Amino acid sequence: MKFIVVTIMFCFIALGSNGQLALSLKGGINISDMVVRNSSSRYSSGYKSGTSFHIGVFTKFELSERINLIPDLQFIQKKSSIDNATSSKIKLSYIELPCIFSYQLVPWLAVEAGPSVAFKIGDNTVTKYFNSIDAGANAGLRFTFDSNWSFLTRYYYGLITVDKTYRTSVPTGTGDLMRLYNQNLQFAVAYFLE
Repeated sequence: MKFIVVTIMFCFIALGSNGQLALSLKGGINISDMVVRNSSSRYSSGYKSGTSFHIGVFTKFELSERINLIPDLQFIQKKSSIDNATSSKIKLSYIELPCIFSYQLVPWLAVEAGPSVAFKIGDNTVTKYFNSIDAGANAGLRFTFDSNWSFLTRYYYGLITVDKTYRTSVPTGTGDLMRLYNQNLQFAVAYFLE
């Protein structure tokens, strides 16, 4: 967690120290899910994937000929639905701050990875149990078409519990605390402003 906070602080110090900041645009779709991890038994979370969107701005700092730092600021929705009789849909809205390190393998392809922190700004639930902060790691690829347009795909692996629920086994009466984490697959189109 400390590494994530330090890395994001580094990104914003870099943003503030650059007098001529060129912001660029991106937007796309997400396929999100909530998964159970760190449980002594392997329960299904009962959640199904949901499709939503993200939109934001980013900039690029050239650290070397092949390595770039790409801090983002984006609005993102993460949706899931509970697989039960009511089929409840959950929609969590965040302001997310990914800080991506990009390594250019060839002129048209880059491998990207980095931490991300998100602050919940809204949801459609009545319970308000979901944490207000989400943080995790991103990894993905960027396909560059020309000097302005690129397509990217990223996988987000949540590292902070977004919700906890206690599930009791009906036959035995024993229970288990389930910790739910966000995971997300993003597809986006990015346009570099010059």
